[in-house]
Amino acid sequence: MGQGLAFGMKIAIVGASGHGYTTIKGAKHYPDVTGDIVGIAPGSPGESISAITGYLEREGYQPGVFDHWQEMLVQCEPDIVVVNPHFFDHEQVALAVISAGRHLFVEKPLALTLRGFEKIRSAYQASSVELAAMLNMRYEPAMRTAWKAIQVGRIGEVRSLHVQKSYKLGTRPDFYKHRSTSGGLIPWVGCHGIDMIAFLSGKAFLNVNAASSAKNNRSHGDLETSASMFFRLSDEIIATAQVDYFRPESASGHDDDRARVVGTKGIIEVRHGKCLLLSDDDGLGDHGALDFAEHSEASAVELPLERPASLFADFMAQCAGVGVCDITAEESLENTRVSLLTRAAADTGQQVALSD
Repeated sequence: MGQGLAFGMKIAIVGASGHGYTTIKGAKHYPDVTGDIVGIAPGSPGESISAITGYLEREGYQPGVFDHWQEMLVQCEPDIVVVNPHFFDHEQVALAVISAGRHLFVEKPLALTLRGFEKIRSAYQASSVELAAMLNMRYEPAMRTAWKAIQVGRIGEVRSLHVQKSYKLGTRPDFYKHRSTSGGLIPWVGCHGIDMIAFLSGKAFLNVNAASSAKNNRSHGDLETSASMFFRLSDEIIATAQVDYFRPESASGHDDDRARVVGTKGIIEVRHGKCLLLSDDDGLGDHGALDFAEHSEASAVELPLERPASLFADFMAQCAGVGVCDITAEESLENTRVSLLTRAAADTGQQVALSD
C-alpha cells in the first residue's frame, strides 16, 4: 500500500470496540517504525468494523477485510495482532494470538475474570511473543513529564498520589450494559488510574478498598457510573483513584484526566494537559497542599512537556528487536490482575490483598 516497511512488520486488527485505531494513528507519525496493516476482522458476533475500516482507508491503508478473525490470522500471517473486540472476547482472541506465535497488542482488561487472566498469563509465560496492553496514559506528554520530574527528584520521596478519570457517558453499545460482557467500570476505566499509580510511584500494590455505583446511568443496565479506590502501596505510600461517567456532555473533550503526586520536597499535578510543579527548591515558598490546589495556576511552575510519543510505535520497535516499550508485558498483566481484584473489593465491600 506504499507505507514504508522499516522492519517488515505486518499488522492485523481484530475488532473495533476499543482504542486500536488511536494507537495505529499514532504510529503513522513515526515513519521509521511504520508497518503495513494487512487485515481487519470483527472479533465479536455482531460487531461492526465499518468505522475503523473507513478510518484506515482515509489514512491510506488498504487492509484485507475478513468476516472471521481466525481466517485472517491464517491468511495474513501477521507479525502483530491488535486485539480490541467486545471486552468479553479479549480473552479468547488473546489466547489464540499467543498460541499462533503472534505478538499481542491488546485492549485492557486482558480478561474479565481472574481465571481467564491466569490462562493468559500462563500462555504468555510459555511463549516467546511480546505483549503490551493499551495503557496509553503513560504516553501522554504531561504524564511523561511528571514521571521524569519525579525520577530526577524534583518532589523528593513520593508519599501519596491521587488520579482522576472522568468520561462523558454518551450512549454506550449494548455490551457495556452487562457486567458479564463489559467487565465493569473499574477494569475498563479504573485500570488507567491503577496504571498511573504504578507508573508514577514505582511501588507495589499491597491492598485495596473500593466502592462503585451504577446510579444515574441513563438506562445503561448495570453499568457503574462512579467508583473510588483506596490503595496501600509498599513504603507506606497511600494512593487513591476516582473514575466516573459524569463529565458534562457540553464540556470540551471527552475526558478529564488528572494526577496529583505529593512528595517530601514538593507536589506535582497533571491536569488539562499541563504539568505543574510546586517545590521549595524552585523558590516559590511554603504554600502548602491546599494553597497549591487553589492557586497552582499562579504560583506553580509549568514544566515544559516531553515530546509526544506513540505506544504502538514503541511496541513495534520492541517486536522488531530495536527498541523498548514503556509498558512491559509484566506490567500489562499485573494491571489486569489488580483491576479485577479491585473490582472484587468494590463488589464485596471488603479489603482485598493485592500482593501476588
